[in-house]
Amino acid sequence: MFEFLKWAWEELGWWDGVFFTVWIILLYYAKIAIDNKFKKK
Repeated sequence: MFEFLKWAWEELGWWDGVFFTVWIILLYYAKIAIDNKFKKK
């Protein structure tokens, strides 16, 4: 995971790296939220 992020930062440059990292974090939190929603039923 972190190796992939490191590659992305080096490959994409600063602004793209920031955007990419935020996107990954949002997807991760969305997955957790969805998992929690299904567990409550």
